[in-house]
Amino acid sequence: MTRPHEPRPIIREATEADFRQFYGKIPWTFRAYVVEIDGQIMGIGGVYYDGESIIAFSSIRPELKRHKVTILKGARKVMGLVNGRACLAIASKDHAGSERLLEHLGFERVGDRVFRWVN
Repeated sequence: MTRPHEPRPIIREATEADFRQFYGKIPWTFRAYVVEIDGQIMGIGGVYYDGESIIAFSSIRPELKRHKVTILKGARKVMGLVNGRACLAIASKDHAGSERLLEHLGFERVGDRVFRWVN
């Protein structure tokens, strides 16, 4: 929940510059969104392509964790990038709610922390 005196998070398409700012490099061919608060990138999520496979990913800074509605809206935007194709995701061992979020989005567990989404 955003407090009245705080800037509101915004979700927008990610650029190569955003990836460099967040990760320090451009690790893959991707399409993604970022969550920005007051000009600072607080999270990034999207899909990257590994051959014919589509892998969903996301990373968030701790400050974004309390913006649960924004995280869910961003996750739904990312799923729009999948465009009805099969997609894999690996639940984070560092974020307790990541498995629950993947299940909420319609992913099914196929391994220990591996999930698959098929439209």
